[in-house]
Amino acid sequence: MQGQVKRTKGKFDRLKLDTMQKVDLLAASRSNMFSQVLVRYQSSVLNFWEKMSYRMTAVADSFKGYQYYEFNMLKVSFNIYINNNNSNNKK
Repeated sequence: MQGQVKRTKGKFDRLKLDTMQKVDLLAASRSNMFSQVLVRYQSSVLNFWEKMSYRMTAVADSFKGYQYYEFNMLKVSFNIYINNNNSNNKK
């Protein structure tokens, strides 16, 4: 009986070690895949912002010397608006 337990335990230990190695290999593989995806994503984002910076610089340069308009805001008193509406409603 003890011989069978020892053989079974030895087989179990080998399978456990094999399983742990496979899990470690899978984790390393996923980490490597994730790293490769991040490198591509980072280069894509960098490329996008470089192009955007170039285009925004071109837009800013095209506005140099542009005659801008000055806008003045008119302030309307809310009380005057209410008083006018009240006097119109009474008529």
